[in-house]
Amino acid sequence: MAAATTANKSPQLQLQQRQEQQQQVSRQQHLHLAASSSSSRSSFPSAAAAATRNIFASCMSIAFVVVFAAVLLAGNCVNGQIDGYIAGEDYPAYDVVPKGLAFNCQGRQPGYYADTETRCQVWHWCLHSGHQYSFLCPNGTVFNQAVRVCDWWSNVNCESSEQLYQNNDELYRIPERNQQQQQQDEQHQQQQQQEQQQYR
Repeated sequence: MAAATTANKSPQLQLQQRQEQQQQVSRQQHLHLAASSSSSRSSFPSAAAAATRNIFASCMSIAFVVVFAAVLLAGNCVNGQIDGYIAGEDYPAYDVVPKGLAFNCQGRQPGYYADTETRCQVWHWCLHSGHQYSFLCPNGTVFNQAVRVCDWWSNVNCESSEQLYQNNDELYRIPERNQQQQQQDEQHQQQQQQEQQQYR
């Protein structure tokens, strides 16, 4: 009967009972140490006994603080909530990419696009051919169009994502410096070919 009652108690109540039991054991040990130090004063100086008691009390205080902090932290995550926010209300919580989304890659630059219809939890990859692949960011994250990665939902302003779609223009562009370098390489190759023809 006692085992069944213990099994039904909440984890916090069980933790509290364990703490009380530990405190009771430590009090008994403390009393035992005090009694043995008074009976053997000649072999165990009182200063050493006091230091031992202080160390023991300090360790118990630290243990109590650690256990108390663990209980507080465990109480913060309730029913899948993150820091008091509710999945599906405060941030999107899809488990699959929804069907029938309005986003379309036709007429868009190849690249990565946040889907504002899903509050940016879904993102689309548009290819040169116009094909579209859609992906889902893990729960608690959404697609950050500014840097084109899934990021914590609290770091992203999804409403402004469409204004950042032009960021995809830089993905497949050849930088100016590389074009100049390519022209210089072509000129150098032409010069080498001309020199080789002169020696023949």
